[in-house]
Amino acid sequence: MTTAEMDDLLFNTYLGARPDATATIRTLFLNQQQNDLAVAFFFDELETFSTTLVTVDGTQSYVYPASEYYVQTIRDLTNGHALAERDWMWYNQHDQGQDEDVLATGIPLFYVIHEGKIFPSPVPNDAYTYRVAGARLPLQMVVDGQAPTIPADWHIIIVLLAAADILFALGNDVRAQSLKNEGLAKISAKQEKRTYPRLKQKGQVQP
Repeated sequence: MTTAEMDDLLFNTYLGARPDATATIRTLFLNQQQNDLAVAFFFDELETFSTTLVTVDGTQSYVYPASEYYVQTIRDLTNGHALAERDWMWYNQHDQGQDEDVLATGIPLFYVIHEGKIFPSPVPNDAYTYRVAGARLPLQMVVDGQAPTIPADWHIIIVLLAAADILFALGNDVRAQSLKNEGLAKISAKQEKRTYPRLKQKGQVQP
């Protein structure tokens, strides 16, 4: 469906053309549901990677690549290894070289995400190029002839859950709960794209 078709289905079919379900409200909730699904599920249309992150000798932290919503993996292309993720508590304990296995500066082996920044550990002692892989949020929908970023088989789910949230907000809880249950049932019956090859293989008849 295009975004215009999704909005028409939302407004006329599921919301009964309620005048208080304005276009602004409908667009807001359609985008919110699209974002929620993008964060909760894997969509390869939203997968990203960047090789623009280059360290500077002695510089402790680096901003996210502009395309990322969250980081999944970081690989050091200069030295040929992946960095292991650690948390901020670990970083506070190890970044000064107090642990014999972790130097204060050197070739980073780990990374920490904190306050929207990437902290390699040890602190880099040279210029190293990183490939940062992650995911972005979908493009925000506007009501026109374009299709949303998320694949077409998820569009009805976006519409159902948006309708449910709008009706909850407008006080029609019974209808809202019914639509929410319908949307969640469709989600539970779906498979993410990355599971398809495995499911197909399991379903093949063996000699």
